[in-house]
Amino acid sequence: MKKTSRRTFGRQLGTAIAALPLVPAIVEARDDQKPMPPSQKAKPKFLSEHNTPPPGDLMGGSLVFEAYTAKNDWDTDGGASGGRRKWSVKPLPYGNGTSPANIYLAHLKLIDGAGEMLFHFDNDSTGDHATPIRITATLEKLGMPFGDLQITTAGNHFEVDVPDTKRIKKKANDPPSNKLRQRVRYMHETGANPDECDWVGLKIMKGAVELLNIPNLTALPGYDESMRLLFWWENI
Repeated sequence: MKKTSRRTFGRQLGTAIAALPLVPAIVEARDDQKPMPPSQKAKPKFLSEHNTPPPGDLMGGSLVFEAYTAKNDWDTDGGASGGRRKWSVKPLPYGNGTSPANIYLAHLKLIDGAGEMLFHFDNDSTGDHATPIRITATLEKLGMPFGDLQITTAGNHFEVDVPDTKRIKKKANDPPSNKLRQRVRYMHETGANPDECDWVGLKIMKGAVELLNIPNLTALPGYDESMRLLFWWENI
């Protein structure tokens, strides 16, 4: 995997977030999967929250999950059920005072290491906010399967779950991007370098509809450890 310095990554991320509404999407998913007239595609609906830094995101460099949350019980949360472990992550209110109540994933964007937007889905414009979206990131270690991490919404929080043998937890000397965010990594339960893995696949489903399926992210021209999936929530 290509290595990116912290300073270079900071410039890439700032550029990517500032340019999000202006960069044309390689893939623009629609809930009904019907072609849209060009005039409508050129005018996606962007709410004020959508132009803020995302309240949740996944990033490469193993697999990092960051969230705009006050959660401080990562080690004690993560109860086991049916071969999986699940964490509840309640986001902080938006700057305009909107608090999470009954949330859905409203906007998603996949940004490669060069700052290009590879995928955009505006769920807010579909009219169907009750059908849940599930994000699945798959991992490998030294070319062998290393499990997956899944994210969806439930009530006023995100639900993040992993196989029972894996964890999401904080890593020493690994600060978040700012003090209002929490940063954890996907890890094996034990062993040396338990977070050592590569984010290699991404699938996004809305109910039974496949919005995106990239089983080999590493084949993308802009793949590196700064690839990010950004997501925003809104209340139903």
